[in-house]
Amino acid sequence: SEKSPLVVATPVLAEGTTKVQVTAPATLTAGYTFEAEHNGIPFVVRVPAGGVTEGQVFTTSFSPTVHAAITTGRWIDGLCDCFNHPLTCIMVCCGCSLCVVGQVLTRLKRSWLGFPAVGDEHMVTFRNILILAIVDMCVIMLFPGKTYALDPVTKEMVQSNNASDLDDKINRVVSFLSWIYMVYLIVNARFATRTKYGIEEEHCAGCEDVVCAACCPACTICLLARQTGNYGENSAACCTRNGLTNENVL
Repeated sequence: SEKSPLVVATPVLAEGTTKVQVTAPATLTAGYTFEAEHNGIPFVVRVPAGGVTEGQVFTTSFSPTVHAAITTGRWIDGLCDCFNHPLTCIMVCCGCSLCVVGQVLTRLKRSWLGFPAVGDEHMVTFRNILILAIVDMCVIMLFPGKTYALDPVTKEMVQSNNASDLDDKINRVVSFLSWIYMVYLIVNARFATRTKYGIEEEHCAGCEDVVCAACCPACTICLLARQTGNYGENSAACCTRNGLTNENVL
């Protein structure tokens, strides 16, 4: 996949610090951040007070950061390095996988369907996915699947709950659809992440995103969160739309 082009910064004369001029890629409010590059070095630009409009040229300080260092065509760490950021790992293990994916998609400016967001559509991605996750959980609880246990007398497997055939069918269908939806979102999020950071496939060429999403969704979600969250500079949060304490970092 090709690396997404960054905004090119133009140097300006200033004493004591490096100042550059950048062109706003979109209309953004104060505090939002986006990536630009100066002399081939990526850096993060923070929108000044008052915000900017698309195409507006403004002056900012050039300050290479840790975030820029991870945009070099490689993953920040390995697929199994989940405990490099325990909070994300705990959220995924506690059944909040869809919520974390929603936060990753928000950072990548994708909709709840995994498509590139139109305007500020990504601002409600986490909310929409959270609602779907809650609905999914409620349906599964209302329509439990059949469970079985060994009868100590007959030594045969017998149903151990009161779930009906209809309950069991609804439970299975909803569980399957929610799994398909999660894998679909992970594939989209991983592809978007590789595109943004210029990361090439290393294994299973042409289907690496699908293989990782289907075979190891938990570790893949954690890796995507670490890659896009830049936790070296940003503090993580459980329930914000982008998973960071500063919701303006996108």
